[in-house]
This record gives sequence, structure tokens and C-alpha cells, in this order.
Amino acid sequence: MAITVLAGSNLLLASASGPARLARLAPFLEGTVVMAWATATFWFPLMIAIGCWRHLVRRLPLRYHPGYWAMVFPLGMYGVATHRMLAVIDLDGFDWLPKLMLAVAVLAWAVTFTGLAKTLLRFNKAGG
Repeated sequence: MAITVLAGSNLLLASASGPARLARLAPFLEGTVVMAWATATFWFPLMIAIGCWRHLVRRLPLRYHPGYWAMVFPLGMYGVATHRMLAVIDLDGFDWLPKLMLAVAVLAWAVTFTGLAKTLLRFNKAGG
């Protein structure tokens, strides 16, 4: 969804100085971008709820898994897409969101990378 938001925002930026047919699509593109962004925003509480259910309710230990990188990328992509969307669509009051997402994405990357490093060190010490 975030990639759709980014692509649509870039098309909206291009429609201002691009071909007339692209400018005619601008209202449709804007609606599509906002709907895709809202859908992307919906996924974050769902991902948090699933993580809480998995690790707090089911009590599965929180250990490094390569699949966690698939969760780190969307955080950064969402931040970039939100930043670009806000440059095109006037949604007052959301200027803080890209900065927050940058901090969350960097933190998630650091935690995931630390888990990878610890796993590799443990594997290396075990003679693997």
C-alpha cells in the first residue's frame, strides 16, 4: 500500500506540469492515494495486535527471525510515502507523522540488526 501511495503521489506531482490527460486524472489519483494511505495506516495497529497476541498471550519467545526484515521495510516505506503524499495533498495536522515513522523505522532496523548480529555471534561461537 505504501508503494501505491508513493507512486500515486509522484504522479500527482507530475500532473501539475505534465500532460493534460494526467492532470484530468488528478482527482481520481488523489482519492486513490488517500484510500491506499488509509489502508496502509490500518495495518499498523493490526500488526501490533498480532505481535502482542503472539508474544504476550501465546508466550512465544521473542527471538530473531529473518522474517522480521519484512516488517522493517514497510515502516520506512510508509514514512517516505506519507512524506511525499503530504507534499502533494494538503492534510493539515499530519506533518509529525513522517518524522515519527522515521524514528520508528530506525529503531526497528536497529533492533532487528542487533538480533541478527547476536544470532550470528552465537552461531559463530558454537562452531557453526
